[in-house]
Amino acid sequence: MARGLDNPRGLAWAHGRLYLAEAGKGGTDCPAGAKGPTGGQLCYGLTSSLDVISGGSVHRIRTGLISFSDAPGGAAAEGLEAVTGVARGVQVVYGESVLAHLFGLPPGTHLTPADSGALRHAAGMLDSVVGTSERTLADVGDSDLAWSGVHQNLVPDQFPDANPNALLQLGRVTYVIDAATNVLSSVDSRGVVRQLAFFPNPPVSDAVPTCVAKGRDNALYVGQLAPGAAPNRGKIYRYSLSTGRLTVWKTGFNVVDGCGFDQAGNFYAVEFQAHGFNPSPTGNPAGDIIKISPNGKRTVIGAGSLFFPQGFAVDPKGNIYVSNWSIMTGTPSRPGAPTGEVVKVRP
Repeated sequence: MARGLDNPRGLAWAHGRLYLAEAGKGGTDCPAGAKGPTGGQLCYGLTSSLDVISGGSVHRIRTGLISFSDAPGGAAAEGLEAVTGVARGVQVVYGESVLAHLFGLPPGTHLTPADSGALRHAAGMLDSVVGTSERTLADVGDSDLAWSGVHQNLVPDQFPDANPNALLQLGRVTYVIDAATNVLSSVDSRGVVRQLAFFPNPPVSDAVPTCVAKGRDNALYVGQLAPGAAPNRGKIYRYSLSTGRLTVWKTGFNVVDGCGFDQAGNFYAVEFQAHGFNPSPTGNPAGDIIKISPNGKRTVIGAGSLFFPQGFAVDPKGNIYVSNWSIMTGTPSRPGAPTGEVVKVRP
């Protein structure tokens, strides 16, 4: 569908179009002593965007959005992370809200006015986008960060932390998954944020929920990255919208970083890495999609063609879209190296 993308992430099919949250590639401002998303030297800039992909072309309808990276060239950057369709336009969420509060900058460091304003506005925000206009609905990342500070005993070595990562709107409520606070939060029409459920820690590391989808049974289904879990031990959780009860729905997954249902009721889990979490240069980038039919049958899709896939969208014809090479930038690191792309998968 499109190549040469900078860290393509969440996808949504809405209003007959395919939307993409492109996280960007950081930038050229690298304050001494500042640490980025994975602990390296932070570099930031206004390189993230909201895109529409059509006919093999990328139309960036919102540009100049904040992006953070701590890798040479901007790989694995954080910025605009997810998008969902709503009655009018779309809603988007920005990741790495922790950087807006614990930016890691030495005392006296000054950002450029443009970047400072973009950082304050964007990091961790839930926004509405109609056409090319954008407005903030809630600072969901700030709320999650505060919640994790109060509940620091749940993940003592990592809290307080926040990184809104996925969202879904149902009626007048938007549900947001936070991959760092490990919570499902709701945002009502007044912008009030509530933390609804905490995803329990696996034996190693924390849950890292990454995606949310609504089933036919008035429940939300949430996948998890579970980076410390043993192979084939990741879970899909079910959250009942009527009772608020969180249960394990299915097990046996690896590093889920996208999920959703099609119109026939099939569930799809996008496995970022099918052989265990290791996004380093020595890790195996091979991913896939696990299809679960309503009768429980599992089918592997895209093996051998998907690498570091993320996100999920499905169109009315049942075609699936995922972000491929989702932690790569649009500039090859060497001749022939992959770049971020969005691909269509026929189940």
